[in-house]
Amino acid sequence: MNQGLERTINSWRDTHPQIASTILDQQISALKGKNRMYRMPKTAWNDEKVISHEDLDWMSSMKWLNCNLIDAFVSKLNMNFGSHYVFPGTKEHNTLKNSQGEIRSRPLKDQFHDGNLTLIFPLNMNNTHWVIGAICGASSTIEIFDSLVGDSSTLAYQKAYENMKKLWTILAGAWSKTPDILDWEWKLVIPSKIPRQGNNSDCRIFAIMYLIHLGYGPEINHEQVPILYRLRPYSENMAGMRLLLLEELEL
Repeated sequence: MNQGLERTINSWRDTHPQIASTILDQQISALKGKNRMYRMPKTAWNDEKVISHEDLDWMSSMKWLNCNLIDAFVSKLNMNFGSHYVFPGTKEHNTLKNSQGEIRSRPLKDQFHDGNLTLIFPLNMNNTHWVIGAICGASSTIEIFDSLVGDSSTLAYQKAYENMKKLWTILAGAWSKTPDILDWEWKLVIPSKIPRQGNNSDCRIFAIMYLIHLGYGPEINHEQVPILYRLRPYSENMAGMRLLLLEELEL
């Protein structure tokens, strides 16, 4: 993306929401007008993903992204960032159920080694709100990145924390050649100084942006994150972000 368009998109996000929304709708209409399905090829990391016209409609302003779009972004991120592994989007209580399938993932097995890697999860908490969970092997921390940010003692956070610890035990038991990896002490961290969502915002958009940031570095808005993808402390206009993410899919 050229620098002029990059600066324009950054401007649209914050000061020209109606322009961003109009251009977003035009681009979605143009993609749908080609009258074909959009396919993201199968890779060593992910199965083939098909993005339908209905999926594209959910990219429009004032709508919530669906799970198929979240998984499409997961596929892109796993191709772009080799030092992390992002699990497909899931309801929080299905994380453990899906882990048996991940054990068959050869690339993930090859990367696991002594556990010095990061596993990232888009999680649907209580079937209403999307957050990002991250198991950080290098620091023995489990982080939950939440665009609404709550108290770390809340039941939903604690349940996600316990499930991610169990998932680590399953994967380590299947792959690790270092016995003490199963006995690691974990710490739950809820980062509070991260960009927050405002009114009329979709937590799914923030979750995907968090995923992109974590691919570049260990923190949201880390200095390694390209300026184009950085988030303001508080955002309400989502059209500019949606436009950016539509570009990211390279349809």
